[in-house]
Amino acid sequence: MSTKLPVVDNTIGAIEIGVIANAVLLGMVQIQCYNYYSRFQDDRKLLKALVAVVWVLDMAQAWTLFLPLYGLTVKGYGNPKLILDLPPSIFLTMSFGGTATALIQGFLAFRVYRLVNLLSFAILSWLLTLVRFAGCLSVTATGYNTASLPLYREQYGWLWDALLAIGIANDLLVTGGLTFSLYKSRKKGHVRTVLVIDKLIVWTLETTALTVIVNLLVIIFYHIFPKTYIWIGMYCLTPKFFTLSLLAILNGRASLRHQIDTAGQSSNTEGNSLPTRSQQTRLHIKMTRVQQSDYGPTALETNDIYPAHFKHEENIHDENFSTLFHNA
Repeated sequence: MSTKLPVVDNTIGAIEIGVIANAVLLGMVQIQCYNYYSRFQDDRKLLKALVAVVWVLDMAQAWTLFLPLYGLTVKGYGNPKLILDLPPSIFLTMSFGGTATALIQGFLAFRVYRLVNLLSFAILSWLLTLVRFAGCLSVTATGYNTASLPLYREQYGWLWDALLAIGIANDLLVTGGLTFSLYKSRKKGHVRTVLVIDKLIVWTLETTALTVIVNLLVIIFYHIFPKTYIWIGMYCLTPKFFTLSLLAILNGRASLRHQIDTAGQSSNTEGNSLPTRSQQTRLHIKMTRVQQSDYGPTALETNDIYPAHFKHEENIHDENFSTLFHNA
């Protein structure tokens, strides 16, 4: 009489799909890291170090998934007990992935602080990041000391809910704060600045929406299908999406700079009639050279020639936009 094995499609199979997808995203991270270091060699050392540390953590997070998968599918082949007793090393992915995510979220909060100039906003985001990071380390510690995954869910299921909820709240806080501040500045900007801000708003939503969606799906599958590991397979992808968002922001500076130049040229040549004196002062902004900034690398310096009183009325802070988004 043959022993009936449990269904593995939505348990080990879900983890395997998540690990394979994680490996694909890891390859994309390698390409983006290569592009970053080859294109932005003049970046500040601190920014380069951030990318390097995140890259190392991403590699480590991938290995903490590869090894348990090998143990489940090769060493533990035909052993249904392993479906309930996952290798403790799989919980290490929370430590490596949580550390990378904390660094990236802290960096993004700092970018928003530089634009909004509101310290309380940054402190709140950093506090949420720190709490989530501590929770990730707690998941690793408790996972090593729990006999089985069902028992872990029963004892520490609230911890997963708290971590995911805090992560989503922090993402929405940073995204909402950055989008609101950009939209508020849009109302005060001239033609060239409005075009840039529109692009930045879309860019901000694109780079953060994916992480929010994935975390929401993890919560949904965690509660709707508690006896499956679909939520684990999806959670494996979260750190990679954060890393790709960071690299998209850094590598996209060259494209954004080109769009700013194009927008400035088109705004100066737009229309058939000669512009009025006020229009000339609003639109005549010449990009002169690339220089090292205090905050980041290669800031575009603008040689504005509009009078001081107009600059005070507009109050759009071109240097802050240049420093914050060209140089992250």
